[in-house]
Amino acid sequence: KEKGGAAPLVRWKLAVLVIMMTFFFLYVGQEVAYGTFLTTFAVKSKLELTRQRGSDLTAVFFGCFAGARGLAVPAAIFLPPNVIMVISFVSTLGAALVLSIYGENNEILLFVCTGFLGFGMASIYATGLLWLEKRIPVTNKIGAAMAISSSLGAKIFPVMVGQTVEKYPLSFMYIILSTSIGCVLLYVIGNIISWKMTDKEEKEESQDLNPEVHHNLQTMQEENQENMTDIPLKSNTVA
Repeated sequence: KEKGGAAPLVRWKLAVLVIMMTFFFLYVGQEVAYGTFLTTFAVKSKLELTRQRGSDLTAVFFGCFAGARGLAVPAAIFLPPNVIMVISFVSTLGAALVLSIYGENNEILLFVCTGFLGFGMASIYATGLLWLEKRIPVTNKIGAAMAISSSLGAKIFPVMVGQTVEKYPLSFMYIILSTSIGCVLLYVIGNIISWKMTDKEEKEESQDLNPEVHHNLQTMQEENQENMTDIPLKSNTVA
């Protein structure tokens, strides 16, 4: 029974691990690609900004990114990981959606949404690791798996985006939006599986405790019966 009960937990933990590896692959690829090709998008898009203006745009992104990452440290003390992740996803998804529609036509929206995108991306990686650590013991092997998936995203996404951003600039924003949606879906699926894992572990713990409780109750009943039989014997000896 123990092996049969442990097997689903192992499968679910493996599923969470694979989901989070894919999650970090998409997130890190998105982060690196946006910071790398933002200036190129600004110059090649219909806005036709100058290189200097594109560099200013990139500075806005990394400035908001660094500021939000600094704020995430004290925020993690007071807020649970799920709340921080929801705030990050709302900021990232909203900005990516607006950029995919108006990013090529409105310079002000491009700057504002780029700032929100940097703000939203800043705490996703650290919060994701914290979330994972509360579900699965993060060993050296698991940490290495996360690092490998992240580095693959950092290598593959710039190559993929670089093939299209100059000819089709808006495809860059479509990729950012798609990866943001993918990260949200993966995180939701991971939470659903983790809830099932928690429910399964609680049921197994209750099943493990039930035999002990039953044994203790049975022992107490036997002791009470012995005490009840001893009372008439003592009264007879006194008489």
